[in-house]
Amino acid sequence: MARGEALGAIVLGMTNVPEMGIGGGWCEHEWRAYGYAFPSAGVRLANVNAIIGTSAAST
Repeated sequence: MARGEALGAIVLGMTNVPEMGIGGGWCEHEWRAYGYAFPSAGVRLANVNAIIGTSAAST
């Protein structure tokens, strides 16, 4: 998991209209603030591709 449920809940709670986006996670200080390791761009983008592939297969 790239960001974790806690961050997702915080972001969702701060919006009037829930919107979710898919991205590679570019903001290193946010990752560090939550105590997550910040993998290389290649690893982050591979995770995005895995999520998109899983989502596309389930529809």
